[in-house]
Amino acid sequence: MSCNALTETQFFSLVSSIASQHGCRLVDIDIDKRIINIAGPSEAEYACAVKLEEILGQYTADPHSSEFRAIENCLGLENFTI
Repeated sequence: MSCNALTETQFFSLVSSIASQHGCRLVDIDIDKRIINIAGPSEAEYACAVKLEEILGQYTADPHSSEFRAIENCLGLENFTI
């Protein structure tokens, strides 16, 4: 299985772009705790969070638990939360 990992720069760029597209601003990203803080109107925050989960989930979600763990470990997203 190949690892399609995002670099830290790509991750920040992707998150920032998605936030901007939804009229939100990126407040903070805690890489160690895998927490993304966004700010904007509540409806925009919700739409942004849903899109972030959808897009970033492509890098972490896998119905096969062993592959899922491998992807998480590869990306360093074991405890990623939105």
